[in-house]
Amino acid sequence: MQMYEATLDNGDKAVFRDLFQRAGSHLPAGVAVVAASDPEEGPFGFMVSTLTPVSIDPALISICVERMAKGLTKLRRAGRFSVNLLEEQHADLAMRFAKEGSEHFKELEWSLDEFDVPVLNRVVASLLCEIQQEIEAGDHQILIGRVTRVRLHGGRPLIYWRRAFQCLHLEYAFLESAATLEKFVADWESGLLPKTRWTHGAHVAATAYYAFNHAPEAVFELMKKGILHFAGCVGIQNSETSGYHESLTRFWASRVAEFVRAGQFSSRLEAARGAVDAFGEDRDHYRLFYSFDVAHDRRARREWVAPDREPPLAGPR
Repeated sequence: MQMYEATLDNGDKAVFRDLFQRAGSHLPAGVAVVAASDPEEGPFGFMVSTLTPVSIDPALISICVERMAKGLTKLRRAGRFSVNLLEEQHADLAMRFAKEGSEHFKELEWSLDEFDVPVLNRVVASLLCEIQQEIEAGDHQILIGRVTRVRLHGGRPLIYWRRAFQCLHLEYAFLESAATLEKFVADWESGLLPKTRWTHGAHVAATAYYAFNHAPEAVFELMKKGILHFAGCVGIQNSETSGYHESLTRFWASRVAEFVRAGQFSSRLEAARGAVDAFGEDRDHYRLFYSFDVAHDRRARREWVAPDREPPLAGPR
């Protein structure tokens, strides 16, 4: 592939600008809609691909807005806003909010929170924010928002890459067919599976494979036996800081078994595919159920520690 180079202080600055913009377009970014309610004009919104979590405590995010954008003035006037992370099927919605206009919310599913901030329905997540700080940055303004509420639905995000909307494609070779799934489980059980292929998604697939025709307690025992054996085969030491984890193994056995029973899947392959689609990349799912980091708790690694919190489910609206 051809290499291109331009220097800021030499040659055509327009070429440097265009090359810089092209380089930036190689960074994939999530797509979000910033929405607020203007005291004079009502609800408005615009698309951004610059949403970045800045701090966990306090909860802060940043977005970058063109300094000449009309939405910036109205956003300042509103003070409060929502950031709605779009799902992969929302390309048309992103295009709607990328254009200026007064009918962004026409025939759209959305609601107002108690502060009259518009929130889009059926998105990956919505963050309700208050403007805390502004930073001038060239032709853009960086807005720091303090997050006051989080609504998380989940799903695969819409991606903006090379100036076009893309979908996130995840490949799991062990789910290509019933035969590949059977071989994957057999290789894992016998300790022949390469260590690098035992990922969280692989763990979920194996759990769903067993859950298809075993009771939850049997699923746990099979996973425990398999993990202990596999760790020994690939040289992983089962200790207080590595290897087998009692609480997480039982937690995932229960969650996946419950999912498979509710799904009424027609085959082990379909059960594994469904579970991996739901949980395959959700490594920190347990944090909804534990108030502490159970993954690094030595007692939880040695013995079963039950969840100590109820997930914060949203009520009807």
